[in-house]
Amino acid sequence: MRQRIRIETGSKAPSAAGGTTWSTSSSTTRYADAITITAEKRERYQSIDGEVVYEFRFRGRPTIGMGTTRFVWLTDGHPLDLRIFKPAAPATNPDGIGRYTNVLVTDTGETADA
Repeated sequence: MRQRIRIETGSKAPSAAGGTTWSTSSSTTRYADAITITAEKRERYQSIDGEVVYEFRFRGRPTIGMGTTRFVWLTDGHPLDLRIFKPAAPATNPDGIGRYTNVLVTDTGETADA
């Protein structure tokens, strides 16, 4: 099922409250297939940082960097609307010619501003 996903590029910086805050330098909204990761596949990805919950499949080759990219689920009415996800592993090019980009993601448990 196609979902609206905002791809944000940025960085974390210390906040005045002593924690960290995300500073977005650029963003783009794209449609992606959000593929739920099965228990069998989750077992395969145990060594990846965090629990992998979805694989996002984008058309084309968006720039996705580890530590510099986060994803915001934007589908109105969806239970995960405005939930923030981060890449769990480097993006892959499954077809070898750049028609699609797949990225495994973990749920941060945080929500973003609209």
